[in-house]
Amino acid sequence: EALKYGQYKVSDGRLEEAINQIKAGKYCGQDTAGPIVRALEPYNDFYLVCRDFTDYMRAQDDVDAAYKDRAGWTKRCIRAVARMGKFSSDRTIKEYAEQIWNIEPTPFVPGSIAYKEPSIKQ
Repeated sequence: EALKYGQYKVSDGRLEEAINQIKAGKYCGQDTAGPIVRALEPYNDFYLVCRDFTDYMRAQDDVDAAYKDRAGWTKRCIRAVARMGKFSSDRTIKEYAEQIWNIEPTPFVPGSIAYKEPSIKQ
């Protein structure tokens, strides 16, 4: 419930340092920094970036350690590529159409959609 209303306290010094650097204009101008910093304030942190920061950094540390093990990292990469065959946009759209949207596919007939060349103004 506290998370819902932005009533949580972030106690990670790394996050505080990062926010202070953004505020100070280290990475961008104030026109960009202002909205970023405001989005991270309590009650505005809709995506719970601040709340999850410490866990994110812990996971990043795990990734860094795994990457240092070149043989293990290579094995993980090969395994990930070998297992990604199921993930395709065509399959995903087909499953959404059937299971979520409850719609039937419409066959594509070549030439049925008019194509208009974009006009270029000079």
